[in-house]
Amino acid sequence: AQCIFAKVDADKSGEVDEAEFKGADHETIFEECSKPSFAQAVAECDKGAKDGKISEAEAVACLAKQGLSPEVAKCIFGKVDADKSGKVEEEEFNKFKMADAGSCFAGGPPAPPPPQAKGLKTRLGKGAPAPPAPPTWEQAVGGCDAGEKDGKLSKDEAVACLIVGGLPKFVAECIFDKVDADESGKVDEAEFKAADHEKVFEECSNKPAWETAVEECDTGDKDGKISEAEATVCLAKQGLSPESAKCIFDKVDSDKSGKVNETEFKAFKSEDAAACFPKPDGPPPKAEAPPPAK
Repeated sequence: AQCIFAKVDADKSGEVDEAEFKGADHETIFEECSKPSFAQAVAECDKGAKDGKISEAEAVACLAKQGLSPEVAKCIFGKVDADKSGKVEEEEFNKFKMADAGSCFAGGPPAPPPPQAKGLKTRLGKGAPAPPAPPTWEQAVGGCDAGEKDGKLSKDEAVACLIVGGLPKFVAECIFDKVDADESGKVDEAEFKAADHEKVFEECSNKPAWETAVEECDTGDKDGKISEAEATVCLAKQGLSPESAKCIFDKVDSDKSGKVNETEFKAFKSEDAAACFPKPDGPPPKAEAPPPAK
């Protein structure tokens, strides 16, 4: 996000105005900011053999620091490793486009997010909070209708596009379901324009109801509570790494019983999980220390 802002902020004023935003090549900027150079990737990930290439194990460990689950990391590695040698070399890395990784999160190839997908006000200071503003219908179809190209958005197309735009899978799926008013599995122009996008985003960004969380995550002993193992499996489906999942669980499990109950879940605020997602080039999140023995 900081890279994108720096490239769009052409005059380096610390603010993006309308002219800068409209003059930016958003697709190129997204690609440039989403992928490091091969030299950077090797320096960060080639920790084993140090042969100037990146193995699957090295890639999984490296991507875990960015909050990605092993399943997602292995999927991405498989797409970059074009010759299936088990090692990613510079030529393969440079040919790979970040948009090709979209199917590793949701079931379809996404396009880079259309302009305004992340939302900028007329003048937005660096770091100023703002809810994502929706693209126009034309931008949404042009950027996301990558499958059937029928002038509508399927759930796979919309979810994949929103994930590449930076939203968690569960938020993206929730947004689609609310905008798809007739529940046809496709969003058309009328539904898109009729939706209150700001309200939909707010509703979908909140944590799920306790009943929903138990139904989706309490798949082990089915005791009406959520264990750490259950939470890790459940959050992995949203693309979170084990480190981020454990960090979040520790924050919700306030009595450190090893189980999250309804009271703890409802007392937890979603924003409290921010520290569980690593910053760019930063270390993976640390789980909270256990309470001292009595």
